Amino acid sequence: MVTARLLRLWRAVARDRETAWWFTGVVAALYLVFLIWMHVHHEMWRDEVHAWSLARIAQGFGDLVTGDRRYEGHPPLWFWYLRVWSWIFPEAWGLQVATIAAAVAAAVVLLRCAPFPRYLKVLLLATYDFGYELSVVCRNYVLGWLLLCVFCALYHPLPQRPLILAVVLSLLAMTSVYGMVLAVGLVIFLVAENVQLRRQTPPRPLTTVLPRQLIALAVFSAALVFCAWSVEPMDPNPFAPGWDFSTLDARMVPATLQRVLDGLAPLREVRLDFWFWPFECWQRVPGAIPYLAAALLAAAIAVLYRSWRVMLFYVAALAMMMVIQQARLAGSPRHWAHYFIALCAACWLLRTLQPRRRHLPSLILLVALCVPQIQSFAVATLVDTREVFSGGRDTAAFIRRAGMQDLPLVAGPGMALTVAVYLRRPFYSMETEEVEETVAFHNRRRDFSINQFLAKAIMVSRQFHSPVTVVLCMGAVLPPVPPGVDAQLLFTSRPAVVADEQFLVYRLEAH
Repeated sequence: MVTARLLRLWRAVARDRETAWWFTGVVAALYLVFLIWMHVHHEMWRDEVHAWSLARIAQGFGDLVTGDRRYEGHPPLWFWYLRVWSWIFPEAWGLQVATIAAAVAAAVVLLRCAPFPRYLKVLLLATYDFGYELSVVCRNYVLGWLLLCVFCALYHPLPQRPLILAVVLSLLAMTSVYGMVLAVGLVIFLVAENVQLRRQTPPRPLTTVLPRQLIALAVFSAALVFCAWSVEPMDPNPFAPGWDFSTLDARMVPATLQRVLDGLAPLREVRLDFWFWPFECWQRVPGAIPYLAAALLAAAIAVLYRSWRVMLFYVAALAMMMVIQQARLAGSPRHWAHYFIALCAACWLLRTLQPRRRHLPSLILLVALCVPQIQSFAVATLVDTREVFSGGRDTAAFIRRAGMQDLPLVAGPGMALTVAVYLRRPFYSMETEEVEETVAFHNRRRDFSINQFLAKAIMVSRQFHSPVTVVLCMGAVLPPVPPGVDAQLLFTSRPAVVADEQFLVYRLEAH
């Protein structure tokens, strides 16, 4: 009797085809509750709220193509998406609502449509990438994950849906540079798969097949050209270095393998600054990093052996990501996560192409990779709920409690944008000599000077005949003020995961 019950239980958790909605509904609801709880504890930092500020103050959707967003280095889809949400929830937490909505939508598609065992779907949602980096940290990559899930759910070799898939891939390319990479890799897969199908089955007349495929290719090509144009800044930008292909030599191998290792099997230490030290655990055995990374990379490619077209997609995506990270921008864990994201998509496509097989090698590899992923997820959850991720939210709350939110706001350096976004207030910026509600990372910005900053605050106070709220960060401290000026330090936020976002609040008045 006990054995029969255990067998039924195992069949239930190992089921890889969903015919009812109860499993998806229950797990998605739990995932939603978890994300709400995490976002309540997660204080957003500048790189998160910056996109929200751009979307909220834009003059329209067109301005989010040609305006200050161009200095972000991302295509515009995330900013368009956030602009719609800002109409409904204009406060800063609207960004978190938008992120939760995209993450839960991706989870629903995964749970309902992915041909993985149920236990693996649950494990994937508890990984560092899908449980924290892409779903708690509010960045554009969550849209890429959602659209990748939609593509995998829609794809089937028969019947083909070239136009629908072209639209989905075009949207995927508009999420980020890594979305572009995955979209290009998937187009390569679709072309190779179509060639294979025409070899195995009696080919249909070109008059019924070719037009739709050509239109689909034209749609995607146009979107790709638009994305490639939109990610380049409008002037030489110190925050967006140019291409340097001279670095593509044997010297890139150790750094590339280290990034691959953290992307596939991240490990984190329980420490305040865990987010900025991704290699700390692996550095305990530095000599093993290249070999372990190479072994995981070889295994990830090898488990796709049943379909050379899926393997081609994964290898092409890997190659493009490696080149970008070496020749343009090395990136960080949210970028390296796409090594794992691409592998999940490849395994999904493999099971779609060959549904009758067990695919034990890829299953074992994904479950094995979930072990370090879940360890990092646990560390991130523990630290982010126990510690302050950024002091911006608490600093804005103090300014409101002190009744200083309506005073002129002088804030700097650029990290202080976080406080301004939570307050929904423009601020005086010394770096650009402008009154801003966001920051633009163009080459006309000047270096921060604390003395010039103090002079700016005094000037604003005298101009308005009013006290001003002064917010400082990045370890800056207001210097001694000249006679006739009063400055009082009122608040210091707690040390944060983002060390640059510990804020000081002064009340300054020039008589």
